[in-house]
Amino acid sequence: MGRPFAQLLAGVPPGRWPLWLTDPDDPAMIAFTAGSTGMPKAVDLTHFQLLVSAETTGRLRGIDDRDVVMTGWPLHHVGALSGVLGACVRFAATMTLLPASEPD
Repeated sequence: MGRPFAQLLAGVPPGRWPLWLTDPDDPAMIAFTAGSTGMPKAVDLTHFQLLVSAETTGRLRGIDDRDVVMTGWPLHHVGALSGVLGACVRFAATMTLLPASEPD
């Protein structure tokens, strides 16, 4: 699953950020969820899955570069990250976050 980080950086000129091609099925992130059992578990999400989530969210909601999308979800939530943030990046929309709420 993937390549060692040192291998990815091999041959990159100093001061330059490396760019490399990834396979759509390569893991892009690991989401942690309690699921329906309440037991924490890690779930690999691939580049393709995140792209489909962003594409689907954006198309179903008609998001485009003229939109400002507001979310109340924290960005560490997988729905905010893969759906809302992903759709805003994919369709060049602006995203704004609601201020954090404090319990009474």
